[in-house]
Amino acid sequence: MSSFVAVNHAYRLGRVFTHLTEFEEAKIAVAGPLSNILLAILIKVFEINALKELMFVSSIIAIVYMFPFPGLDGIKVFFGSKLLYIFSIIFILTSAFLLNFINGIIVLVLCFMISLIILIAYYYTKNISKKSS
Repeated sequence: MSSFVAVNHAYRLGRVFTHLTEFEEAKIAVAGPLSNILLAILIKVFEINALKELMFVSSIIAIVYMFPFPGLDGIKVFFGSKLLYIFSIIFILTSAFLLNFINGIIVLVLCFMISLIILIAYYYTKNISKKSS
């Protein structure tokens, strides 16, 4: 699956924004892997034993699609917004790991908090290094 987004400019004629920016494409591209993780979390929340393999496969697909390789969603997110990439990759990796041990709702909240803390730390260190130089 590729994350190519075709924009029909005739349809968007008269709109304020006729072209998608890289950040908008990144937001569209991150929706796929995040929906796979949310599917895995829903399977864990409702404890559907028949779909345990689907939970695992969905987590692996989300991780693989976030690799920053050409043709995958990760490269659009990486070049569209590094902050969005860091948040989403940490969220996906921690949730895929924690789904094996903890309930789904707790995983969702905990992964969101961990991703947000790492994102703030990255942003803070990046801005401190810019100010010192």
